[in-house]
Amino acid sequence: MIRLLDSGRRRGFLLAGVLGLGLSACGGGSDSGGDPGAGDRLTGTLSVLASEDTVLEAEPNDVLSQAHILGELRAGQTKTVVGATATTDQDIFQVVVPERAEIAVSLNGQDVTSDIDVYFFDPVSLQQVAAFASNSSSESGAIVARGTFLALVEAAAGSSDYEFVMTASAPGASIAEVEPNDSAAAGQYVGMFDNTDSLTFTGNGSGASSDFLLLSVAEASTFNVSLSFDGAEDYDVFAYDVSANLGSPLLIDSLTGIAVPEVGQIDVSAMTLVALEIRPINGAVSAYTLQLDGNLARLSGGSQAGTALATPLARLSTAARGSRLPSRFPSFRGDVIVQLRPDGDVSGEPGLSGASARMGRTVQRLDDVVRSFGGQVVDAVPDGPGKVHFDLPAELSDEEAQRYTFALAASLRGKPDVLIAEPDFVLTAFAAQQTPNDPFYNLQWHYEQIQLPAAWGLTTGSGTVRVAVLDTGSAPSSDLPFGTAGGYDMIADPSIAGDGNGRDNDPTDVGDSTGIQPSSFHGAHVAGTIGALSDNNKGVAGVSWQSSIFHVRCLGKGGGSTFDILNAVLYAAGLSNASNQTTTLAHVQNMSLGGGGFSQTFQNAINDATAAGSLIIAAAGNENSSSPSYPAAYGNVISVAAVDYDQRRAPYSNFHPTVDIAAPGGDVSADRNGDGYADGVLSTKPDDSVTPTNFENYSFYQGTSMAAPHVAGVAALMLALDPTLTPAELTTILTSTATDLGAAGRDNLYGEGLVNAFAACQAAAGGGGGGGPVLSLDESIVLFQTATGTRRVGVANVGDGLLDVTSVSATTNTGGNWLSASRVIVPQAGSTNTSAVELTVSASGLANGVYSGSVTVQSNGGTAMLGVTLSLGGSTTTTAYEVFVIAVDAVSYNSVAQDVVVTNGSLGYALSGVPAGTYIIVAGTDEDGDDFICDEGEPLCGLYPSLGLPVEVTVSETGTISGLNFPLEQATFSSASVGGQQGFRLPVSHLRAKGDDASTSDTDLDNPTAALLEAHQ
Repeated sequence: MIRLLDSGRRRGFLLAGVLGLGLSACGGGSDSGGDPGAGDRLTGTLSVLASEDTVLEAEPNDVLSQAHILGELRAGQTKTVVGATATTDQDIFQVVVPERAEIAVSLNGQDVTSDIDVYFFDPVSLQQVAAFASNSSSESGAIVARGTFLALVEAAAGSSDYEFVMTASAPGASIAEVEPNDSAAAGQYVGMFDNTDSLTFTGNGSGASSDFLLLSVAEASTFNVSLSFDGAEDYDVFAYDVSANLGSPLLIDSLTGIAVPEVGQIDVSAMTLVALEIRPINGAVSAYTLQLDGNLARLSGGSQAGTALATPLARLSTAARGSRLPSRFPSFRGDVIVQLRPDGDVSGEPGLSGASARMGRTVQRLDDVVRSFGGQVVDAVPDGPGKVHFDLPAELSDEEAQRYTFALAASLRGKPDVLIAEPDFVLTAFAAQQTPNDPFYNLQWHYEQIQLPAAWGLTTGSGTVRVAVLDTGSAPSSDLPFGTAGGYDMIADPSIAGDGNGRDNDPTDVGDSTGIQPSSFHGAHVAGTIGALSDNNKGVAGVSWQSSIFHVRCLGKGGGSTFDILNAVLYAAGLSNASNQTTTLAHVQNMSLGGGGFSQTFQNAINDATAAGSLIIAAAGNENSSSPSYPAAYGNVISVAAVDYDQRRAPYSNFHPTVDIAAPGGDVSADRNGDGYADGVLSTKPDDSVTPTNFENYSFYQGTSMAAPHVAGVAALMLALDPTLTPAELTTILTSTATDLGAAGRDNLYGEGLVNAFAACQAAAGGGGGGGPVLSLDESIVLFQTATGTRRVGVANVGDGLLDVTSVSATTNTGGNWLSASRVIVPQAGSTNTSAVELTVSASGLANGVYSGSVTVQSNGGTAMLGVTLSLGGSTTTTAYEVFVIAVDAVSYNSVAQDVVVTNGSLGYALSGVPAGTYIIVAGTDEDGDDFICDEGEPLCGLYPSLGLPVEVTVSETGTISGLNFPLEQATFSSASVGGQQGFRLPVSHLRAKGDDASTSDTDLDNPTAALLEAHQ
């Protein structure tokens, strides 16, 4: 039996959140060789998609904080990005090269009349260290890299689709100089250097000019230098700090003796871009060899935390740091969120146990990594991310400090043990304007707009439904629920909290007044919309009259940190977090806040909370911008836009492909209903402009912050009608029952439309299917890299009844008619008459280039669109990869069978001795040897039958289930991806040694219960 794992319209890569369908093994089958013994036998064939090393550019990626993270690039591997650029659009990518490699670069634009260029930047100073810009539509060249680097593709003229290819190869025993390199500004870049590194550089003197070498030194290091040359001549070595400006080198040290070889040590502070000058003396022209070795003694000794940065950072110059790398999102000064790769050691400090041991282990590992950078671990989640603080010089401007905080994160990411490193972005409550207040329900026009009175005829809520408000905290208004257990103050920094201490169990909002304006009491206003005490002849009504509301305070003066807020999400979901405190699960979480860039650790926290059963709702943002706002733009989050009294997009509301739904947010600049008050959202809002503070005050606010709690309240009403609804089911019902606004179907202004409380509650009362069939596709974008080929995209019904796919049509934007599409019919329809859409490419004779098209799928459950990209003439890979195939028990997550195949051999696998039960089939590479498959940087990953719509396989009898075929794909992290893909742990005790012959099959596990496959945290 086979069943679907996930019916949500956005899918996280989390086993804990899977749903399901079924297919029984009945024995027999053409390859059944009789009773296999201890249970059933599962067989199939893997396929490697042609795009295994190719990804589509993930917009938005035009600022540092939204760089498209391409993962790791090792010798023998190729990364290809298919994208589009224009003079008004630049694309930024981040790549990690674990071992020094030569990177061959090619950039090919589709429009030959365009001029597109590619630039490379070091992670320490964010300065340009290489460029390929020849006033043409195609560029090529090579750089040497180690650790992290940034690449930027942009059009100097015109616009074009492009293919950007990077192929890594081992650099050989030494690196030869490449002219011109006669100044620091023209220096030859060779990547990051640290105390574990060794580098040999060879060149020839020119008599009159020097040769310059550039190295990014992220952590305090000592260079052991040896320069060999013809003893009849003389060369000296000079080391410069060029962190502030490549054109203004500052001398660090020099070796100017007359001995051969020239030998010495040079100490370099953390976060320094170093220019090494090999200077010929008296016209020397002989060949030379420069040997650089890190000092392992310095590595073991470490450096004092917080001291290694001061000297180089004090010399930073904003003007000299590369205007091509803008950073739009503010971060907390010198604060970086770091998550390490798992090391398999779960022990803690002696005498500790449980969470304390895990916390101690996490902090120690983080400290070991960041100490030589000058960082201090100030907070951590057990077995999860930690916050690291760097003391930046006070004279740095806020802009420069923010840029350097990003540089610290990028440089840390180059460390082998570091999985994620990202700035701790500042998030704030979205701005809201005040107008005169009045405490009457008839001023709450926004409730009738979403059909709430009719919904209240079905339910007014339930006290068993818990709603968490992640905001500025609670206030003692008599019109708000008071005393609900579970509240917490997650703000760690007392200066932000304003209550004299850090984290504690008192979430009271003490106010965020600056002395000029009164405090916002933003959390109280949001909570009043969700669930003010209603039908009590006092004040205002809430959406859900009976729900249990608790506050997790995470915004204080000036906003809140990403690290505090992601921990608030974990806390509200009842999960382990940095406070070491837990509470009962919140069924709904509301975040009327945002403003930072993408954070992988935040996305992971949201994924974990969703898997635990929390529905996450967030405001889309108030910038009137098409740029995404986080956390609303994360996967597994319902992003809420705002409308005004006339059900038009509010003038401030963001519009973006991640917007899911709209709700009333108000517009205080208008009074379109003529009631004498501005058309804001009326709710509870204490007033501290008077003494004592008036906690019985009410105010009109506007913003997507006001829209989001309408949706949160409706979700609480739905759960009162059916408490078994999952986050995925709640999302499906809310979006499928929304009232369409704007252009027909989904659009970026309103998402699926205006939330309809009555329709959503009707659907919930009927069992959660939304009242009818709902079309869902397992992919939204498909990439082809060959002139001919087919690809199937799964179709699912995530609603009720029979999904009838009525038509499938294909169109192309460029290149003629190379794309067609058809339905894959189900002979005996259950929930749908179509199992997949089959895409066919026939582009023989089409010139090399990048082409685009789309496929429209129409049904009685809605219309969906697939974007299709065809990239011809790009690089192909012939790398042989070792792939692990595992059957995982869907309940216990124990691995019960394993096979190993190689991609240049037979891709048929067989899993034997599988007892009766339900399983997930997972396959992937472990090229980095961290005992995880499908994690960052792995070239291949797959789930049966696809990553987008995995299914469970149920074994009920002895025999063979054959035909379990599925593709392997590349799965890179992206700042714009949804779902936050994570990895899976291999059964470590049963891994084959690297280099062993992996062509055999039927590999049994000796101790299946010890082989735990778990989500990679």
